[in-house]
Amino acid sequence: MIRQKQKFLHRPEIGQWGDCHRTAIACLLDIPLEAFPHFIGEYERRERLKAMGDVVEPYSWLKEQERFLNAIGFTMMTIDWNGDTPLDSLLTYMESMNPGRYFILCGMSPRGTNHSVVCNGGKFDWDPHPDGGFLIGPMDNGVWETNFLLPISMKDVPK
Repeated sequence: MIRQKQKFLHRPEIGQWGDCHRTAIACLLDIPLEAFPHFIGEYERRERLKAMGDVVEPYSWLKEQERFLNAIGFTMMTIDWNGDTPLDSLLTYMESMNPGRYFILCGMSPRGTNHSVVCNGGKFDWDPHPDGGFLIGPMDNGVWETNFLLPISMKDVPK
């Protein structure tokens, strides 16, 4: 795994959207950050244009991210956990069921924004934010999100 720091901090007041999620994925894929598009940033850019009255094509960052992953031989599986689940319980479960396996965990950063970090089994492994701090609670939608990169062969692709 390439340990990389995110390029963009989350600063929506200046139109900049953090890229911790793409950085975590690029780390797990062992590719340079610049090789993985900032799909969430593109979505937010288009939403700003739409809010200003510009006509923009519909855009789903999740669909675009999946399309990109599929093109390089991967798919992403996401499992949400109830936000009432204590973080230590979630990590204990992951260590028990998935020791030594990398995954992305999304929750709330110490800076008060949704954030993605890399975990391995039952422990935090890498925080792409320059200040670190990992996670302190569930995301602002009330869930913990776990993301797993799988080979495309694990996906039922219509023929």
